[in-house]
Amino acid sequence: WFYGTTSSYVGGGIFASGGNTKLLNCVVVGNAATKKGGGIWCSHGNYQIINCTVSGNRTGAWGYGGGILFSFSDGTNTSLLKNSIIWQNRAERAGNEIMFSSGIPPSMLVHTTNSLIGEEPNDIVMAIGYVYDTLSGQWLTGNPVFSGTGYWDPNGTLEDLSDDFWVDGDYHLKSQAGRYDPNTQSWVQDDVTSPCIDTGDPNSPIGLEPFPNGGYINMGAYSGTSEASKSYFDKPVCETIVAGDINGDCKVDILDLEIMLLHWLEEH
Repeated sequence: WFYGTTSSYVGGGIFASGGNTKLLNCVVVGNAATKKGGGIWCSHGNYQIINCTVSGNRTGAWGYGGGILFSFSDGTNTSLLKNSIIWQNRAERAGNEIMFSSGIPPSMLVHTTNSLIGEEPNDIVMAIGYVYDTLSGQWLTGNPVFSGTGYWDPNGTLEDLSDDFWVDGDYHLKSQAGRYDPNTQSWVQDDVTSPCIDTGDPNSPIGLEPFPNGGYINMGAYSGTSEASKSYFDKPVCETIVAGDINGDCKVDILDLEIMLLHWLEEH
């Protein structure tokens, strides 16, 4: 977890510069930077942000990239954002969720796939310098439906951000089939199901996700882990595991065959 930290310039939660960096199953929430990258600032390197949740981060009055700021100004850099949730971050100037900044000539390539980014497309900004082939793949917008979303408490002074403090939340995804509750260390059922369940990269292994898992990995920090929220098929969860029922919808059909063929002969 990276939460509740502040930078006087860039990279409130994580500051990464140069080299090859991989962030896997990270929760980056409630951080702040005065200028750039309230949650994460990545510069001059190759970065992988996979199965992560970045939420509730922010920048100061003249800031860019509330959630993540990718900044490259020389060489050729290739980065990846996959199976992640970037949501409800805030940048006072531009790029609430993600800001891409490149040099002249263009030097950045960022693949963004199977992630939820903000509530509307303009939360992603590609507006400083020149950006080359910034986005590829598919992503969602909307509400990921966390168990409990963290927030900034204004501490009684709405106009003064300097004395605000972060109240943390629970970033497990709600599910009518079952969501892990870390407080009771038990599984609970919700009245809604997150759209981020079973919508990760189909080629990503589901890892330790509990059954029923839909046969596809979830998005967010708990994807691929034993605390991943379960898949819901608009009916009660199967009481008996049926041989060959890969996705857990209580029947063996062509959908199970498709999942099996997708991962045929793979090694993980």
